[in-house]
Amino acid sequence: MSDWQLMNLLYLDGSRSITDLSRDATMSRQSVARKLRDFESSEYITYTILENPNHHDYRNFFIEIKTNPEEPEIVKELLKIPGIATLDGIIGTSSLMVRFQVRNARKFSDVLERIDTIVARTRFQHYKIIECIKTFKQGGVICTGWHSGQEEPRILDEIDVSIINILKAMSTKFTYETVTSELEMKSGIQIAYSTVRRRIKALVRDGFIKAFSIKIQPRFIHDTDFPLKFFLQLIPKDLSRYNSMAAGMLAHRQEIVDLYRTGEEFGLLAVVRTGNVLEYRKFLESLYNSREIQDSISTLVIDERLPSTFLPFKKVGK
Repeated sequence: MSDWQLMNLLYLDGSRSITDLSRDATMSRQSVARKLRDFESSEYITYTILENPNHHDYRNFFIEIKTNPEEPEIVKELLKIPGIATLDGIIGTSSLMVRFQVRNARKFSDVLERIDTIVARTRFQHYKIIECIKTFKQGGVICTGWHSGQEEPRILDEIDVSIINILKAMSTKFTYETVTSELEMKSGIQIAYSTVRRRIKALVRDGFIKAFSIKIQPRFIHDTDFPLKFFLQLIPKDLSRYNSMAAGMLAHRQEIVDLYRTGEEFGLLAVVRTGNVLEYRKFLESLYNSREIQDSISTLVIDERLPSTFLPFKKVGK
């Protein structure tokens, strides 16, 4: 089995055991273990989870920042802010597009205070916030929402949040033993292995964790089948169709990795990945052929600074 096949399997379920991977890949456990060690030692990938932000007090928001090439220290300062998820250099009026994930209004305010301080030192002193009202898709995984009539999602406690934070950035493959050890080392939380196991299973069962997956380091993204990244903002012809169009036609498109409802005039924001510009053009044409799109704005990413989660190769057995 080639490296790209194993990468796809890990993207689909990064929690799978070496035995399971060996069975599905029809190769020895020793070969799978060796390839995983190679991935980890070269820092090709890290292991992560995909949360469902619609299930708890979890906030996604983007910040567009206008800088110039003579201000490289701005990127360094942004990378130090807790909660930063993606940081991309873009072509357009703004120079940077940054996504943050925070868990409550206080942390949102803390991030904005840090942004104010950083941007105040730039030449243009300009930024714009794009708030995400609802998440339809993240990391290639469709996110369902809470509906009236359903039991409201439970509130996560400190231990649950600490477990999630550890699972989001693991340098080696997920095991309950590893998480138990990391909890004590990073958070000072001493609990039994069996308790960690029970809590993680409950987080999956209750929909907080949508999937176990991987993040691909920026320097290796060009080796995948989808090296090009675009931000696509859309407005439908019928404004009442925002949610239904997002959950239906758009969320199921493989090219769309992330999809958010925002408070902007162009109220849908998608992260799109393709192999080349021609593929992106065909993708965009297919959206307009649906006759549901009124207008769109495309922004090309020219520099990815943080690891990204997406299906790295088109199909197994290509």
